[in-house]
Amino acid sequence: MLKAIKPKSISGKSILLLLGAVIFSFFILEIVCRLFLKEELPAYKPRLFIADNEIYSWCQPKKHSRKVINKKSGGSEFVMLMPNLFFAHEYPSNWRGYFNEKNRISYRNNNFGFRGRDIFPGDGVKKKNRRQIVLLGDSFSFGEGVYLKDSYSSLLESKLNQAFPHLTSQVINLSQPGLNTYTEYIVWDMHKTLVAPDLVIVAFNPCDILLNKIQEQEKKIITGEYLKMFEKPVGMRAILSKFKLYVLAKKRIAGKFREQKMMQITVGDLNKEIDGQSPSALCRAHFHQLFEAIKAKGSLFVVIIIPSFLKLEKDYPYLAVHNLVTDIGRKEGFAVIDLLPLFKGKKCSRFWVHPIDHHPNEVAHKMIADYLFTHIEFKKRIQSIYGQANPNPVPPNGHKLNRQGADPNRKQLTEDEKKKFVKKMLKTVGLPPEDTNRVDYPDLDSLISNYSNK
Repeated sequence: MLKAIKPKSISGKSILLLLGAVIFSFFILEIVCRLFLKEELPAYKPRLFIADNEIYSWCQPKKHSRKVINKKSGGSEFVMLMPNLFFAHEYPSNWRGYFNEKNRISYRNNNFGFRGRDIFPGDGVKKKNRRQIVLLGDSFSFGEGVYLKDSYSSLLESKLNQAFPHLTSQVINLSQPGLNTYTEYIVWDMHKTLVAPDLVIVAFNPCDILLNKIQEQEKKIITGEYLKMFEKPVGMRAILSKFKLYVLAKKRIAGKFREQKMMQITVGDLNKEIDGQSPSALCRAHFHQLFEAIKAKGSLFVVIIIPSFLKLEKDYPYLAVHNLVTDIGRKEGFAVIDLLPLFKGKKCSRFWVHPIDHHPNEVAHKMIADYLFTHIEFKKRIQSIYGQANPNPVPPNGHKLNRQGADPNRKQLTEDEKKKFVKKMLKTVGLPPEDTNRVDYPDLDSLISNYSNK
């Protein structure tokens, strides 16, 4: 008769050895993380918005935004940044050494709330010696996280002025954080009399497909889950947050959730009807509306697709959105320049402003400007409004932009007066006075005039 074999009991000594091995492995991995991995940030430090010596979390507060109500669409609302706003973003670290010593980058909005030089009355009139390009887009084209001189809109203007020194080239950027194709149409409708563009560039990002009310609610859920990553930990989580390995694991898991949710509502529901219309149908309708409005102004029109900087290395999730916009352009009759081939297969983090902010950095902006300037569809439109490029372009600093429409009677300030004013403005966003070489002031005299009249 066979005897039943009793399972061996695990001794207390074995349990202690196993626990010790786990703890030892944890600390070894922690040391590896600290020595060899790039800085991973505490989960409770989001990007900060700083203006008028006040600090806010992540995005601009209502105090520095203005509500836009579109009566033509039954009173739909969205927000834009205030005119003449001087503000800064502060990041938890200077990840790539691009920000100043306080990990901040400054911005200055012009007299209509857009980034760049002021818009003057003369900008709304066609001129023989000037070519004007207007850019419509979201935060990617606004240039969040990069200095104005490094944004692709500024780089394009510089390239055009170098290639055609006999003409004045203007790139007027009407981009705003949070816009999509529909709200870009509203922005165009509101400001079309202020400009006289020869060419309008509409910059599209896959997240612009989030158009209807239900999707906007889901977008808020995603944002809420994302911001939970930055809640200050308490209790045991506060202790664990001291370990880099824990912070890394938490961020990866939370990031994966956000990525999957975003993919689900941008890619998975393109043809799902909500309130009688699908996102793809709305996207087509809004592009048609914008295209017709810009054609009515007598301007050329081109769309560029800037990819989301997510999974570029493999299995990029938004390809269906890129194909949709390309198909819309083919059927409507406008050119679409897809920038995905420019970035596909490359490491995403190479192009991030920061690990907590995946807007394109100055490297990506330069690549965009260089790619556009040599792309056949863009060159066709440039040649049609400029003619052939000058065979002897002037050096980068050899061209002085003629500020068409500027007030000739405005007082000219001395260099000392300019420096004094800039230091005063830097103080309002907590930047050191010596940071004047990186301030957003393409048209400083106009900036000073606007602030002195506030």
